[in-house]
Amino acid sequence: MPLGIGGLGFDPATIGYIIGSYGAFMGGFQVLFFARIIRHFGVKRVFVSGMISYLPVFVLFPVMSYFAQCSGVTAIVWICILAMLPLLAIADMAYGWLPCYSSVIES
Repeated sequence: MPLGIGGLGFDPATIGYIIGSYGAFMGGFQVLFFARIIRHFGVKRVFVSGMISYLPVFVLFPVMSYFAQCSGVTAIVWICILAMLPLLAIADMAYGWLPCYSSVIES
Protein backbone atom coordinates (compact mmCIF):
# COMPACT_ATOMS: atom_id res chain seq x y z
CA MET A 1 0.00 0.00 0.00
CA PRO A 2 1.19 3.54 -0.59
CA LEU A 3 2.57 5.55 2.32
CA GLY A 4 -0.29 8.00 2.09
CA ILE A 5 -2.90 5.45 3.16
CA GLY A 6 -0.92 3.73 5.90
CA GLY A 7 1.25 1.28 3.99
CA LEU A 8 5.00 1.14 3.69
CA GLY A 9 5.18 1.51 -0.08
CA PHE A 10 7.00 -1.79 -0.66
CA ASP A 11 6.89 -3.38 -4.08
CA PRO A 12 5.42 -6.90 -4.36
CA ALA A 13 8.88 -8.50 -4.65
CA THR A 14 10.03 -7.02 -1.34
CA ILE A 15 6.85 -8.15 0.39
CA GLY A 16 7.35 -11.62 -1.09
CA TYR A 17 10.92 -11.80 0.18
CA ILE A 18 9.86 -10.77 3.69
CA ILE A 19 6.97 -13.24 3.86
CA GLY A 20 9.00 -16.01 2.21
CA SER A 21 11.88 -15.54 4.63
CA TYR A 22 9.49 -15.62 7.54
CA GLY A 23 7.85 -18.80 6.24
CA ALA A 24 11.18 -20.57 5.78
CA PHE A 25 12.32 -19.49 9.24
CA MET A 26 9.07 -20.63 10.88
CA GLY A 27 9.15 -24.00 9.14
CA GLY A 28 12.63 -24.73 10.44
CA PHE A 29 11.96 -23.24 13.85
CA GLN A 30 8.83 -25.30 14.43
CA VAL A 31 10.48 -28.51 13.24
CA LEU A 32 13.53 -28.00 15.46
CA PHE A 33 12.14 -26.33 18.58
CA PHE A 34 8.34 -26.52 18.87
CA ALA A 35 8.17 -29.90 20.66
CA ARG A 36 10.91 -28.87 23.09
CA ILE A 37 9.15 -25.60 23.87
CA ILE A 38 5.84 -27.39 24.49
CA ARG A 39 7.54 -29.92 26.78
CA HIS A 40 9.41 -27.25 28.71
CA PHE A 41 6.70 -24.60 29.12
CA GLY A 42 3.52 -26.62 28.69
CA VAL A 43 0.62 -26.23 26.31
CA LYS A 44 -1.21 -23.54 28.28
CA ARG A 45 1.79 -21.23 28.65
CA VAL A 46 2.68 -21.52 24.98
CA PHE A 47 -0.90 -20.77 23.96
CA VAL A 48 -1.26 -17.80 26.31
CA SER A 49 2.15 -16.42 25.29
CA GLY A 50 1.16 -16.75 21.66
CA MET A 51 -2.07 -14.85 22.16
CA ILE A 52 -0.36 -12.13 24.23
CA SER A 53 2.33 -11.67 21.58
CA TYR A 54 -0.33 -10.36 19.20
CA LEU A 55 -0.65 -7.18 21.28
CA PRO A 56 2.79 -5.76 20.42
CA VAL A 57 2.37 -6.98 16.83
CA PHE A 58 -0.81 -4.91 16.47
CA VAL A 59 0.93 -1.93 18.07
CA LEU A 60 3.89 -2.18 15.69
CA PHE A 61 1.75 -1.67 12.57
CA PRO A 62 0.77 1.96 13.29
CA VAL A 63 4.24 2.65 14.71
CA MET A 64 5.85 1.52 11.45
CA SER A 65 3.34 3.52 9.44
CA TYR A 66 4.04 6.64 11.50
CA PHE A 67 7.80 6.42 11.06
CA ALA A 68 7.45 5.61 7.36
CA GLN A 69 5.22 8.64 6.82
CA CYS A 70 7.56 10.92 8.78
CA SER A 71 10.87 9.96 7.23
CA GLY A 72 10.28 7.18 4.70
CA VAL A 73 11.30 3.57 5.09
CA THR A 74 14.43 3.98 7.17
CA ALA A 75 16.30 1.72 9.55
CA ILE A 76 13.70 2.22 12.29
CA VAL A 77 10.98 0.74 10.07
CA TRP A 78 13.17 -2.26 9.27
CA ILE A 79 13.93 -2.68 12.98
CA CYS A 80 10.18 -2.74 13.64
CA ILE A 81 9.73 -5.37 10.93
CA LEU A 82 12.55 -7.46 12.38
CA ALA A 83 11.05 -7.09 15.88
CA MET A 84 7.67 -8.19 14.57
CA LEU A 85 8.93 -11.46 13.09
CA PRO A 86 9.90 -13.17 16.39
CA LEU A 87 6.65 -11.97 17.93
CA LEU A 88 4.76 -13.57 15.06
CA ALA A 89 6.79 -16.75 15.56
CA ILE A 90 5.58 -16.90 19.16
CA ALA A 91 2.04 -16.19 18.04
CA ASP A 92 2.16 -18.92 15.40
CA MET A 93 3.19 -21.47 18.01
CA ALA A 94 -0.16 -20.90 19.72
CA TYR A 95 -1.86 -22.64 16.80
CA GLY A 96 0.41 -25.67 16.81
CA TRP A 97 -0.53 -26.83 20.29
CA LEU A 98 -3.83 -28.51 19.35
CA PRO A 99 -2.31 -31.72 17.92
CA CYS A 100 -0.06 -31.93 20.98
CA TYR A 101 -2.97 -31.40 23.33
CA SER A 102 -5.22 -33.91 21.58
CA SER A 103 -2.51 -36.59 21.80
CA VAL A 104 -2.21 -35.89 25.53
CA ILE A 105 -5.98 -36.27 25.93
CA GLU A 106 -6.06 -39.59 24.05
CA SER A 107 -3.32 -41.20 26.12
